[in-house]
Amino acid sequence: DPEWFKEQPMVLGGERDSRHHVMDDIIYIQANLPQGDKVGMYQPGREFTNKESGELLGQEVILSASGRVVESGEISKVKLLNNFRETKAGFRVLAIEDDSLLSAYFIPKASDLEGAKVLASERKIRAMGKLDVFYLDRGNREGVEPGDVFSIYKDGAEVVINGEGIPVPPTERSAYDNLMAKMGSDNAVKLPDLYRGQVMVFKVFDKTALGLIMVNESPVRVDDLLVRPDTLLKGE
Repeated sequence: DPEWFKEQPMVLGGERDSRHHVMDDIIYIQANLPQGDKVGMYQPGREFTNKESGELLGQEVILSASGRVVESGEISKVKLLNNFRETKAGFRVLAIEDDSLLSAYFIPKASDLEGAKVLASERKIRAMGKLDVFYLDRGNREGVEPGDVFSIYKDGAEVVINGEGIPVPPTERSAYDNLMAKMGSDNAVKLPDLYRGQVMVFKVFDKTALGLIMVNESPVRVDDLLVRPDTLLKGE
């Protein structure tokens, strides 16, 4: 939730006179944090919404560093233990709990969930391949669990048969042809969905989840369909 994230403790700056803070730096946090606690520093990323309903699905947060509270007070001190990118003033601080760590072992199982789609690429790339990570537009609320496996398909295009009896692909259709396709005209024929590969879920949030592409036969893109696989983690 974007509003919840904005309410979390904030990085004010650091002992070192720099706008950017890295491993071994001491930074100041605007909150009384328990000494010894391990925390993560995060910057806001994208806000995800359901394209069909407009529902807000969540706020992406990007981990910049982890650290440990070395001094508690109205303004606490945190020593950065490692960093994935530079930490800046204004980043938010969240506690790192043991249950937030990912399990190293999953039992793959076919998901029965219907209607799921590829929401976004974790790396913000257009075409994804094997071992890339993406967000699903379904989460714990819909029953998604770590280990769930989906097959990935590109939605088959609709070809319209024009007045001359010639199939017209979407890229060459007129406004009238597009209208006929949307209305489900007898002149519109849907081509088979195109198999892309398979993904396994490894992290689940309330309304979204993260999946790792395990099998890939063609580039995966945003809005591709996620359906129950016929086989687990194999080409179909």
